[in-house]
Order: sequence, then C-alpha cells, then structure tokens
Amino acid sequence: MIKAKFTKTDDHFTNLEISGHAEYAEYGKDIVCSAVTAAFSTTINLIDRIGFRYQLQQNDGYINLNVAATDKMIDLILENLFDVLKSIEEDYPKNVKVILKK
Repeated sequence: MIKAKFTKTDDHFTNLEISGHAEYAEYGKDIVCSAVTAAFSTTINLIDRIGFRYQLQQNDGYINLNVAATDKMIDLILENLFDVLKSIEEDYPKNVKVILKK
C-alpha cells in the first residue's frame, strides 16, 4: 500500500511523505503506482518552475518533501496534489491511503 502523509503547520503544508508500493499489478504495469508517480512528478516540476525552495529525499518506494515557504501558491499546489491522491484513494482504497496531519 502507498501511504501519503501530508503535514500542515500553522495552516500551511510543510511536509509530504509518500512510502510503500501500491501492489495493484506487477512492476511496470501498476496503474496505481503510475498515477501517484505522475501526480507527484507534476507537482515537483511545478514547484521547480515557480522557484520555491524545498528539500527532497527519494529512495525506492519512499519520498520525503519538506517545503520551507509558507506561501499561498505552494499551499494551492500541495492542496491540489492532496486532492488528486485522495481521488486515487477513493478509486483504489486497498492500494492508497492519504493522511492529513495538523
């Protein structure tokens, strides 16, 4: 199961941790994993283009994103990712779990 934990501090997104594997299908054919990966890649590319500073750690099956900015735009970008992952969770509840920690 993929677990996506979003953390909000003072009503701003500050951290995102994605871990695990969807295990929906074999490697290379897992549409759930592909959807989560595409959503995150789109998000990080947008953050890069806008120029926000962040720290990113990545390993196999693990992503940790820390955002230093407390900006409305970064909140909207991460809120969009949260909404996309929640939508995937609704369709594949055995494969994705999204958590919001305040």
